[in-house]
Amino acid sequence: MVTAGSTKHYLVAEMQLKPILSYMKAQVLPEIVFIEGQDLFRQEIINADINFRLDKLVEDTLIMVETFKELRKKQEDALF
Repeated sequence: MVTAGSTKHYLVAEMQLKPILSYMKAQVLPEIVFIEGQDLFRQEIINADINFRLDKLVEDTLIMVETFKELRKKQEDALF
């Protein structure tokens, strides 16, 4: 999740952070949720689309975690 004051700031996460994290072997989801200052009011998200995309990001993250757990278990089972 990234927040900034301008719509162009998403490029920092998209073009700079994702490649660095991938190089470091981090598991990076293909989607990001970018939140502009206009989407927040008193530290609360006021944009319904942002909430929808955050829910989708959480769902995708949980699926990825479960998938990696299954893969790790299969790899461990193959060793023994």
